[in-house]
Amino acid sequence: MSIDSRLEFCDATALSVASSSVATLCGNVVDTRVAAGAVVGAVPNTLMNLGGGRPLHWVITVDTTVVAASGSSGTTTFNLATDSTADLATSRTNHITSPAFTEAQLVAGFTWNSPLPFQATYERYLGVYSTQAVDTLTSGKINSYLTYDPPAATQYADGI
Repeated sequence: MSIDSRLEFCDATALSVASSSVATLCGNVVDTRVAAGAVVGAVPNTLMNLGGGRPLHWVITVDTTVVAASGSSGTTTFNLATDSTADLATSRTNHITSPAFTEAQLVAGFTWNSPLPFQATYERYLGVYSTQAVDTLTSGKINSYLTYDPPAATQYADGI
C-alpha cells in the first residue's frame, strides 16, 4: 500500500470535540488545483484529475482508540467533502458518508475504506469531517488518506 503525503488528510489527528452533532473538520485539506509548473503538460489553475483514471479509495484507520464521554453510547460518522474554499464552509458537498461507527468499533487498528465516486464533480478543496451523535468524545486519533491500493489487512497500534 502506498500513501502520497499530498493526499493525506489526517496523521494521528485527534477527534476530541466539545459537543455532539457538530460537523468538525479533521486535519488537512487537499487543494486539487494544479499549480503552475506542478505537473508537466498540465494547464495551470485547472482541477487535478483525481486518480488519473485509476480508482482511488478513501481510507480511515484508527490510530488511538476513540473514547466517548459517558461510555459507549456515542457514534461517529465521517464525510469526505469538497468546497470552493479551504475551510470547507461555503457550500460543502459530501461525496462519501461513512456508516455511523460506535465507540466499540473505533478501536486502535480499525480500518474502513470506500472507493471515490467515479466521474463526480469535485470542487477545489477536499477534506474530511467527523460528526459525533448521542455523545461527545474525550479522546481518539485517526489517520485518513486517499490511495490507489487500500489496506487489505488490519492495522495495529504501535508496540503490538
